[in-house]
Amino acid sequence: MAWSPAGPGRVGPEVFQRFRPKNEEFFGDFDAASANAVEIAEALVEILDGTGEVGRKIHLLGQLEHRGDEITHRIFNALNSTFVTLLDREDIQGIASRIDDGVDAVEETGQRISLYELTYVPEQARLLRHILVEQARASVGASRAGSSLRGSSRFPSASPSAGRCGRRCTS
Repeated sequence: MAWSPAGPGRVGPEVFQRFRPKNEEFFGDFDAASANAVEIAEALVEILDGTGEVGRKIHLLGQLEHRGDEITHRIFNALNSTFVTLLDREDIQGIASRIDDGVDAVEETGQRISLYELTYVPEQARLLRHILVEQARASVGASRAGSSLRGSSRFPSASPSAGRCGRRCTS
């Protein structure tokens, strides 16, 4: 039996080190997923604003959506190969899935704009496009806060525009 500072037959801190979370790549992947969400949201805003070539921007949306899927798969693969994580497994899955769902929705919106050859953007969509980018940027802030707090429950609150959307966008 190996010597332990806890005494003979006792479990020392080195045993518990084996169960400490060692895989912190989730935070880097959350940062990448959030940055990708911002990039795809900004590309959609450019489409809605009529800046740039729409066909090229639609293609970019597809590339960014594919990148988002790769990041999500990387997160899930890391989660499946990690015994102990800094966050609950369900939380990691939920965060990754929700960011990916948002990216997928933006890409689908771009596809529909292209399919129906839309040229007119209603006022409600103009309001939503800015909120979309603001929320994507807020996810980057939350991801960075999560990286720096390492499991603390003190995450920044959602952007104030989230509450305003319901009032402005449904009237």
